[in-house]
Amino acid sequence: MKAQIDEIRRGGRQRLASIMERIGPMPLKEYSASLWEHSPQVEMEMELKEALMEEFEANQWPESMMNSAVEYLEKHRVLQTATHLTVSEGPTFLAVHRMATAGLSQRDPYLVGAFSGVPFSNSAWSGCLNFSRRFDIKDVLAAGARDLRAFEKADADRMRDGVTDSHRISMLSSGLRDSLVFRAPVPDKMYDVIEQLRPSLKSLVPAHNDIFCEFALAFSQASTRKALRRKQMRYFDLNEVIASYLRNVLPRSDHPMHRLLFDPHIRQSLEAAIGKPVTWFYTPMGVKAHKRYFNKVLAEGDELVGYGGNVPLDPDELCLMLDMGLFCPGVLLTFASLSFVNGFRCLGSFEQVEYLEKYRRVLSDLQWPEPGALDSVDTGALTTGRCVDAEGLGVYPLDVVLGLKWKAEPKERVWDLIEPLVPRLLGKAMA
Repeated sequence: MKAQIDEIRRGGRQRLASIMERIGPMPLKEYSASLWEHSPQVEMEMELKEALMEEFEANQWPESMMNSAVEYLEKHRVLQTATHLTVSEGPTFLAVHRMATAGLSQRDPYLVGAFSGVPFSNSAWSGCLNFSRRFDIKDVLAAGARDLRAFEKADADRMRDGVTDSHRISMLSSGLRDSLVFRAPVPDKMYDVIEQLRPSLKSLVPAHNDIFCEFALAFSQASTRKALRRKQMRYFDLNEVIASYLRNVLPRSDHPMHRLLFDPHIRQSLEAAIGKPVTWFYTPMGVKAHKRYFNKVLAEGDELVGYGGNVPLDPDELCLMLDMGLFCPGVLLTFASLSFVNGFRCLGSFEQVEYLEKYRRVLSDLQWPEPGALDSVDTGALTTGRCVDAEGLGVYPLDVVLGLKWKAEPKERVWDLIEPLVPRLLGKAMA
């Protein structure tokens, strides 16, 4: 363990290495339980509660579940934020959930705020059914599926391109692969793929599947529930929540999020301290050579730019873009809203523990939102790893749905779950 952590440190992940040194030897169940021992120091804002309820309702949660989820979050203020919004998850996101829930009672809800501010071509391949090479393409499809040969040919092409660790069945055309997941329209191939699924997978398809993100959340939730044998899992679109929240708080000149975005001293000092422009929003408005792609929205002077047009840095104009779904909140606005203003402990990946601490330190030096307010914010709640079988082959939630006999047994140490991910952290290929 020590030699591998030292190599991670030499690779530039200083904080991650220090966290791993501390938690690696701990029993997994003990570490997991400690993640939920959080005492928030501030009240949760009504605007955030309303934004959560709005998103839960959009996903057609039962009213009793909506109320209990908000009550639980208000009391505990712990949320899983490591995952991307995707149709089906892989071994790394499965490990994220395993690490977070190993010490959590089956009676307690496990809430996952999935990040939709990514292109479909992100590392989780949000528009695809992802599963291991234990199975063949035909194992996912119903007998006599009309597009079997086309799917097998696309898979063979990916194999030739070096994608050898998994299968993917895409629900979108190549022209949409770099488009934004947030507020994405239903991909052109989605219903065709759903129609051809084998019964065990088709049973995971929600009745409300006319909006891509709502379909993906429900499908991914169902498969991961089955893999971890945990019924009290609920996924929602984190960026939708923050967009709704920002629409309500940005017009208030006394609100911390207003000052973060519209105070030029804070904004410019932050960017100078981190050494690069902040991506305040993402937008789906880019189109080039008949292909859609997502753009980063940056601040330049008194305007927001980055998608072929300019929007004044004005609360009314910005709230209109949010209301129309043309701006998706970026990483800083999302986590500042949750962790820095509303007292959340955000369970995060190996990347999050690095950038969230950098933002906390810089904003604390700028005395935002007020002197000392960020001193006790926990930015190191790491949940990461990779779920593998006895031979070291990655386990996908869909593998379990397809019949893989795998059970998430309690592991002796946190490191046992992290170690299979080390090659990726060091830039090496994984099986």
